[in-house]
Amino acid sequence: MISFQIFHKDEQLFEFQPSLILFFGLHGTTQILCGSEEWQLEPAGLLSLNPFELFQVRRTENATALALHIPQELLRLAGWEDGAQCRCYAYGRQISSASLDEVRYLYAAIFQHFFQNREQNASRIASTTIKLAGLLLTRFSIPEQAADQREQPMQRLKRILNTIHTHWNEELSLAEIAQQEFLSVGYLSRLFKNNLHTTFTQYVITLRLRHAAQMLEKSGDSVTQIAYSCGFHSGSAFIEYFRKRYGQTPGQYRAAQHSLQRKSAVAQPDDDVSGNLSALLAYARPEEEAPQPVCETLHITAHCGNPGTPLRDTWRRLCNIGYAHDGLLADVRQQLERAQREIGFEYLRFHGIFDDDMKVYMEYPDGTPYYNFTYVNLLFDYLHALGLKVYLELSFLPPQLAQEQNRIFDRCTVISACVDLEKWAALIRALLLHFVERYGRDTIRQWRFTTVSMNYAFLGCMDIADYFALYRASYHAVKSIDTEFLFGGPGAFANLVWEPNGYRNFLTFAKQNGCMPDFFAVSCYPHRAAGRDPAFMDFTSSQQSAPTVLSSDENFMRTVREQLQSLFEEFGVGKQELWFEECNSTLWQRDLSGDTCYKAVWLAKNLCEDYDCAESFGYWLLTDLMLSISVDILKSKICKI
Repeated sequence: MISFQIFHKDEQLFEFQPSLILFFGLHGTTQILCGSEEWQLEPAGLLSLNPFELFQVRRTENATALALHIPQELLRLAGWEDGAQCRCYAYGRQISSASLDEVRYLYAAIFQHFFQNREQNASRIASTTIKLAGLLLTRFSIPEQAADQREQPMQRLKRILNTIHTHWNEELSLAEIAQQEFLSVGYLSRLFKNNLHTTFTQYVITLRLRHAAQMLEKSGDSVTQIAYSCGFHSGSAFIEYFRKRYGQTPGQYRAAQHSLQRKSAVAQPDDDVSGNLSALLAYARPEEEAPQPVCETLHITAHCGNPGTPLRDTWRRLCNIGYAHDGLLADVRQQLERAQREIGFEYLRFHGIFDDDMKVYMEYPDGTPYYNFTYVNLLFDYLHALGLKVYLELSFLPPQLAQEQNRIFDRCTVISACVDLEKWAALIRALLLHFVERYGRDTIRQWRFTTVSMNYAFLGCMDIADYFALYRASYHAVKSIDTEFLFGGPGAFANLVWEPNGYRNFLTFAKQNGCMPDFFAVSCYPHRAAGRDPAFMDFTSSQQSAPTVLSSDENFMRTVREQLQSLFEEFGVGKQELWFEECNSTLWQRDLSGDTCYKAVWLAKNLCEDYDCAESFGYWLLTDLMLSISVDILKSKICKI
């Protein structure tokens, strides 16, 4: 969907967006820098920027500009092909033509529909935006050769800025980045000065200060903690830089912002801006009388006297992306960002935080452990910036701690009994202490923790006694850092609800050993119990394309939930918080039923009837980009190396 952004307060850093951006001048003079070009906007001025063009917005005092973001899916519907570009520019209202005025009329119409009632006007907004995008393409297109010449010089700078924005709070030097790009320091310095109109050092400091300002608004960390978290070497230097940038100390800034609600990225017209909208609304056309549709009237009576219960959107509480390392991939991040824009999940879950590809756990030759949180920081800083809480599965075993090198699904994932539970617990404690220091204890208390699923005790990777020992060690390691940290389990398949050695066995162990989970996690796939389907576990581990029999229970989720509640009552633990951390209409990605209407119907029925009775329904999987699992890999069985 489209979005609007208002530039009327702070100067922006150079940035680039995947959408087409169309600026409209509202008040004063706004300067927009794009590559080596500078554009000026006065009231009713226009400027279009193509997707992924690098730009910066600068303002004179009290200047205001409005930006319309048109996503690529709407551009494609308007006939834009890959590589197409346009440039629509008018300094102010005195620059006028039939095409420019039509752009202004359409812009005003979209703005009105968007802020009057965007849900009710969704179709009109989309159709008008497609018309506007088509007009820009046909009347203001840039020839392909000119577009190529404009784009090529910026690729290197975009890559450098991506590095800076990824590692902004780490040690960054002009010399190191120049070396990475095979450039001289002098050339890179000129590249910044000529295209970004600032120095490398000034750009990095400004970026760090912007993050620091956000942390001052959102976190309770001390000024010193924020200074070091944002890459400054001393608190006094941070305070001085901040004062020069914002005109007040960090403490004064925090106090001033304390009572203000943080502004949304999709800006609504506020008191500071609404008075400047006349330049845009002057182009609004009177609404045309819409023909009255011919329709049949249905009279429905609802009895509203009985008390109701507010519905909770538990279906969008939890999102799964596969494995931790997948969260470092640009394509996965792009899909996750879109999901956050269009849905807005609360928690994100993944496997494999301790897999080899995350490089967390290592040992010296004498067996002494040491830890590396570089990739962890890249992933979790990104999730933190998206506003996502983490549902963290503490898995899988580092190879050095595994009794056997069982690798499942032909990944770097190792699943086995643990040879040294003390080292395992120390690893968990070190990771959690790192998170507490980096994000604050209050933030981590909102997260959820689990460990390796009990399923693997039934897949031949370890004995049930080994699993229980690993679970208990993980539980106590988490609670030793903070008793308010939330730990759940066992994350087993729903069919184990009916197995004597399944959830019943787990509840017995947890009650006897003082490690009852704070919430119960279930992987809910509608398959029969293993005892009635001997091939279930074998097919599960091998991920073969021939699935075992699906359950005939059309109310499978409800039946599982009721069976679990019966077990909770039997063990005297009362009503427990239930999280379906994974769910789908079948366990296997290659099950042919996944390409039929059966899947949609099954999911819709079970979610609609039961979603208010559990805390989450984590659909498996957000994206098909589990790059480490190919068609051939799906055929592989557990192999012992």
